[in-house]
Amino acid sequence: MAESRFRKEHLDSDGEESSELNRTLSGQIAEKSEQAFTPLVEDLADWLSRVLKIEIKAENFMDYLDNGCLVCQLAQVVQRAAEESAKAGKWRAPLPQFKMKYHKTAKAGTFFARDNAAFFLKWCKEIGVQDSVMFESEGLVLQKEPREVVLCLLEVARIASNFGIEPPGLVKLEREIDAEIAAEKEKREEKESKSTKKSKRNSKVLNLDVEVCTCCKLMAL
Repeated sequence: MAESRFRKEHLDSDGEESSELNRTLSGQIAEKSEQAFTPLVEDLADWLSRVLKIEIKAENFMDYLDNGCLVCQLAQVVQRAAEESAKAGKWRAPLPQFKMKYHKTAKAGTFFARDNAAFFLKWCKEIGVQDSVMFESEGLVLQKEPREVVLCLLEVARIASNFGIEPPGLVKLEREIDAEIAAEKEKREEKESKSTKKSKRNSKVLNLDVEVCTCCKLMAL
């Protein structure tokens, strides 16, 4: 009986320790995830401040966006840049359109804010933002999907850079890395191509030697 009670207490103790360990690990994962997310928000807040010419702080980033007005303003800025690029002959692909008159005085959490978010999301699809980084209207308006909002805006920034709008630091870094990888790939392919050509030349020389030897043998006969 005493042994049974001890075993139960021991199991309870192990269960509590395991549960506490799981909570600790979950907390550490959440903290690291938040630490990785914070630089993205800071970078994006700085970019939006430059593009929209207003001050946006990372500390309360979603509070600036949840009425949908600033994202609609962003769409208009990118739209104008795209149209100017097309006129200058720098962009030939079909252009997105942003003809909706968004609600400039929309309050956070209202139907008008949802309308603004819906306008922006429709434009995002037209400009080529992938579904994998899109968010729901309520994700912006009720601040339910801050991560998705940030990832979507980063993708808009990548696309906007094609129209001459200076991208956020993260996008610049991505492009520098891509350029380095492309350069390395080009060097490797060039080296492989030279090696292949050399091998073919050597093969031709060997074939010629064989043909000469064959001719000599035939003449000897």
